[in-house]
Amino acid sequence: MLAFLRSAARVFESELGIDVQLTGEEMRQDSVTTEDISVFLRVSGQIKGSIYFGMDRAVALELLTIERRHPASGIGVKSITNWNRLVGRIGGHVQCEFADAGYSVGISSASTIRPIGMKIARFSAFHIVANLDIEKDPITAHMSLRRSTSEGVLAA
Repeated sequence: MLAFLRSAARVFESELGIDVQLTGEEMRQDSVTTEDISVFLRVSGQIKGSIYFGMDRAVALELLTIERRHPASGIGVKSITNWNRLVGRIGGHVQCEFADAGYSVGISSASTIRPIGMKIARFSAFHIVANLDIEKDPITAHMSLRRSTSEGVLAA
């Protein structure tokens, strides 16, 4: 799972010039989202599960402003396309890291939703929640991955 966090930090630094720091992580069973916007990736193959990056609207607008190099006034179709592209690059980096470690995985195209209050149920499986601190507020990464041939949670 650290592969996703490392890849996220690299992509945010290379695409936006932002230094991202991992500031905390914890294991949770079920949770309810509190973020305004989330970008999802699905993982399939020898490792399966899902990852999503959530952020408050103010953080999303700040990052869009940095990317566009002028103030972002709102979050529309173009903004969502940009988020999906950025998170898709994270997925691409992760896919390469897993391949280097000997795992064959597929990463779906990113999809963005506005899920405040959505219940994240893992059906008794734990997931990791990590904060990626940027210049303002954190981006929260929720990760639940399993080896397809095992019941154990992957701690890559």
